[in-house]
Amino acid sequence: MKKFWAAVVSAAVLMTGCGSTAKAVEETADERVISANEAVSFENNEIIGAFYNIKITKSQIIQPGKEGNENGSEPVIAFWYDVTNTSGIETSPQEAWEAAVTVTQGEKLTAAAIPDEKLVGTEFEPVKIGETASSAIAYQLKGTGKVTLTAQSIMDTSTTPQIENLGTEEFTME
Repeated sequence: MKKFWAAVVSAAVLMTGCGSTAKAVEETADERVISANEAVSFENNEIIGAFYNIKITKSQIIQPGKEGNENGSEPVIAFWYDVTNTSGIETSPQEAWEAAVTVTQGEKLTAAAIPDEKLVGTEFEPVKIGETASSAIAYQLKGTGKVTLTAQSIMDTSTTPQIENLGTEEFTME
């Protein structure tokens, strides 16, 4: 996430300079913000953001001791997802997820171990511009109430980025 914000601030600094390079960066950023403002959404398990898209491909409650939660003492809710980098900034699946998604169950949930052994280690691998990567994340549950995912997107690359709430989706404990 630090790399992401560093790139956002760097782009803003470049835009304040003079010369053709700064102008090209400014025009590209302006075009992206305009198109992103028209396209952002969160519905049907898909987040279309200004800098990356996230598609939740699977969600599952995993009980303690079961595959994906072998060492846990509480049940977890796990999400498998694909991240497509649509920005000019390199990111990782974990950085994109954490920037775009808040997971609550009355209160913010704590992340647990990655629930899929095949994906361990991929969460911080760079997702290059235009590419898609898969990852997974799990959260410790706080009972049997609904879990709410709230998606947000950065809507401006200026020195004061604007965060826009894209909506919520609820997951029931079944």
